[in-house]
Parts: sequence; C-alpha cells; structure tokens
Amino acid sequence: MPFGSKMAFVHNDIKKFTDVISGSINTLLDFAPVGDPKKFYYSAAQVSVNGLRLSASVSSSTKYTVKDSTGLYLFFPFHGFADAKVEGKVGVSAANRHVFFSPEIARSGINLEISMVQASICENRLSRTARCMVGDRGFRQLESLFTHPSYLAMDQKDHKFDLVFKKLFEMIDEHNLDENLLGMFGIDDVFYRTLVLMLMDEASYSNELDEEPSYS
Repeated sequence: MPFGSKMAFVHNDIKKFTDVISGSINTLLDFAPVGDPKKFYYSAAQVSVNGLRLSASVSSSTKYTVKDSTGLYLFFPFHGFADAKVEGKVGVSAANRHVFFSPEIARSGINLEISMVQASICENRLSRTARCMVGDRGFRQLESLFTHPSYLAMDQKDHKFDLVFKKLFEMIDEHNLDENLLGMFGIDDVFYRTLVLMLMDEASYSNELDEEPSYS
C-alpha cells in the first residue's frame, strides 16, 4: 500500500463494504467485485493535510459507476492499472506511467488488483497555486485542463513525477499519518505544485511566464 498499511481498515465482505461506501460516497451508483465475490479484498487508509484529502488503498479487481459531482479528482496507480470510461472515451492509467486527472463527472471503469492513491483536489487552491507559479497568462493556458479528463504522464522529459509522489507518500508513512506534522512540512503544497508542473507543457511554460514566480 502506498502509505498507512499499519493503520488501514480491511474489508472482505462486499455487501458490508458497499453499504459503508454508499453512505460516505453519495455519487456512487454501482460498485461490485470482478470475479468471485468471496475473494473480495479491500484495505485503505486516509489522511487529510490542510484540506488535501488522500486515500491509499489495495483491492482485488472491482468495477464501479459514479455520477456527476463537484471538485477535481486525481487517481494515482501505485501498482497495477485501471481503465475509466468518461464522456464516451476509454483510457488507462498505469503505475509509473500515467495518472488520471478529471473533474468529478460521470464515469465507469474497472480496477484490476490495484494499489493506488486517490486525491480530492480543490480547484480554487489549484488555480491559486498555478497563478503563483506561472502568472496569469500561464494560468490561462492551463485553466481549460481543469474541465476535461486527461491522462498525465508520470515521466515528462527529465521530470520523474512518480518519484516525487512516492517520496511524499513515504513521508506520510514515516510520520504515522500525523496530519498536523505533515501540514507543517507542507507536503500539501508540494503535492499541488507537482500537479501544476504535470499539467504544464514545458515549452508553453517557458514562453508564457509574464512575471517572476513567487514561492510560499
């Protein structure tokens, strides 16, 4: 599991688990195991750092359907892969290759024996971070990406974004999911800044900066 394995909750009963997540995720329309339901397994741990909500999990193969909601969503496979069907298009996110970044819009998909992190992204904070990093003109190049689902490469030229995220997850584990301490380290800020870098095209970044970037 990416983080929190010592503090994770475990489910083996699909019916009880469905009742639990249906009560906490009001956008969920369907959730079911792929294959023998008696072999269903799901383990997860959560942490929230200054409003950045991260959920790490390991599960057997499952399929799901969710409806429209608000906010943004980042799906990070740590091991294995998953597909998602959004707006009639199907894409695949895979460990060390792609993350799935999307508004919380209706989608369905299959997760095949996967270890992953799901992040709930605040659009306002992402916008503020992007403006701080690239200025207003640079932000306008990115803004449209907030409204459409996309698969972002973990390895872009010399940027190894998967290593950055893995270091952040290691820090979460090393500090026992202590949300106050992790907030003092500012891992939420690093997370948002890394996501902005992933959304940026390197050439556009170098051409569109119209002011000196500021750093918190």
